[in-house]
Amino acid sequence: MNSNYLDEWIWGHIKREATSDISLRHILRINQEQFNRVVLERFQIFKLRQMVAYVIKKSPFYRDLFSKHCVLPSLVRTPADLRRIPFTEPEDIIKDPYRFLCVPMGEISRIVSLATSGTTGEKKRIFFTEGDLRRIVDLLSANTKAVLGEKKAVVQIMLPGETIMGQADVLARGVEKAGATPVVTGITSDIMKQVRAIAEHGSTALVGYSFYLHRLTKLASERCKLREMGIETIVITGEPVPEAVRNALEDAWKAKVFCHYGLTEMGFNAGMGCHSGKGYHIHESDYLVEVINPQTGQPVVDGEEGELVITSLKREGMPLIRYRTRDLARIIVKKCACGSILKRIDMITKRTCTGIKLGTSEIYPFTFDESLFSIPMVLDYQLEVKKEQDKTTLIFLVEIVNRRQATRSAVKEIAKVIKQDSLIKGDALGSRTFVEVKFVSKMRVRDTSCFKRLSVFVDPPS
Repeated sequence: MNSNYLDEWIWGHIKREATSDISLRHILRINQEQFNRVVLERFQIFKLRQMVAYVIKKSPFYRDLFSKHCVLPSLVRTPADLRRIPFTEPEDIIKDPYRFLCVPMGEISRIVSLATSGTTGEKKRIFFTEGDLRRIVDLLSANTKAVLGEKKAVVQIMLPGETIMGQADVLARGVEKAGATPVVTGITSDIMKQVRAIAEHGSTALVGYSFYLHRLTKLASERCKLREMGIETIVITGEPVPEAVRNALEDAWKAKVFCHYGLTEMGFNAGMGCHSGKGYHIHESDYLVEVINPQTGQPVVDGEEGELVITSLKREGMPLIRYRTRDLARIIVKKCACGSILKRIDMITKRTCTGIKLGTSEIYPFTFDESLFSIPMVLDYQLEVKKEQDKTTLIFLVEIVNRRQATRSAVKEIAKVIKQDSLIKGDALGSRTFVEVKFVSKMRVRDTSCFKRLSVFVDPPS
């Protein structure tokens, strides 16, 4: 892997754009030999001013919103001026997505209906032009080169969306543009079918969701010597990656794991991990990121957890400005070991609307991942929270690799590990919190890229 490929790619992109734009070239005052934060942030502010002017002219939603809040392109001069711009809420898109459009419907090439993480069943509609789709392919191609370098890799894509410009298809186009060979196998419950495809196509890299890849690895390793199959690289997207799962994948396949962060609203792509294994580097020529206090809307100090807010700097069809993602994240302050100057956000494991308050703390769908997936026999799990008047019971529904392991001693072993979690051991969830472990025959295979509720919270009526 070229540790600084994304930096070089972004720098080349900025220089090419400055070559054709005299005003940008003047603002950047580019030193042709150096890429640094000062130049990058000047570029971002320039693009933000352009985007504000663009949406005022083209988007009915932003024209009305910015008029109400007296937002003008001339007022955006520094990163601090971003606070002058009001937020865009997910509910705004649900209410009327067509008001966000900056082009006629005839110029829209792809529409994605995106289910929300709530329980109402409401959906967001996201629009992309042909130019937007080309840019997405470019970004995914850059990710591929950053991870694989110049290797003539065969990339097996285990994702849904094999239709034209669906999730798997758009990644396949990016992989192909990077000079590698894509093989789309989708998601199937037939684990050995995936393994046979690896052997048949000579795949050297895998792309998929973390828990699907974890399931594949655990079950296939019972029947195959995965280390001998030639997989060198694994890219995980769509879900957080517990350290225990990362370690298990790297050990089983003798491969390096990289993590990708994307959300549909931003074109399936926003950041890419590097060989350090810590967080995601943001594609800062295309996206401007902030972390805010979700209650006050004010920025938090770098390193502090808050809600991730993203602004698209390049979109044509449906740009989103200061979009509240509902993802809870933090900027990693320490410079990355890979040497990149790009902003890095930590692994996202929480959403603002998915926590449940217990004691002095909250638990989220992925809270106990590290504890559970550190146990070799665990294949998957769900969590039910049973709240009664005087106590709370955490019921862990656990699927294990081999049903013969479903013994009483195994139940005790799993419960013991869970009880060592700092939230339970330290009584942060309340002194009247109890743990139960139950074995189940099989969990539903996860088949979407949405931030799914790994845990099911049950709060029975009193």
